[in-house]
Amino acid sequence: MNPSLQKQPPRLLLLLILVCLGSLPALWMEAQARAEDNRAGYSRVDIKDGRISVSAKDVPLELVCKDIEEKSNVRFRIQDALLSDKLTIELKDLPLLKGVKRLLVHMNYMLYFDHRNRLSEVFILGQGEPYTPPVLKKPPSRREILRSRRLFNRARP
Repeated sequence: MNPSLQKQPPRLLLLLILVCLGSLPALWMEAQARAEDNRAGYSRVDIKDGRISVSAKDVPLELVCKDIEEKSNVRFRIQDALLSDKLTIELKDLPLLKGVKRLLVHMNYMLYFDHRNRLSEVFILGQGEPYTPPVLKKPPSRREILRSRRLFNRARP
């Protein structure tokens, strides 16, 4: 064998190792993001100084309410039919009362307050009907307007 080849480190091999090591962090972050997307769901509830932050994705309503109950003095009572309802929500630094109302925006609920006018208990009774603001409704077509005018302006016997 040629002695000059034995003394020199294989540059191509070193270059290949550096490229592989350089791409590992990107591959790891991509795999972790994919695993997070495939996860059944996650939730995080933070309550500090009477303010609430909630981050939840595809989590049963019951688990989010239990987290809030553990970190505050608010009790939650939920009808059995609603225990498995999945919830996806993102709240950041809202007052506790406003955060609970936003969390339950599509539910029928009752709020109870203590003698110091602080939220003490929440009864979740059922699903509310979806609300469609009147502004988002499609306006009548020109043909419908003309037909209504003709019917309205007909001569009456």
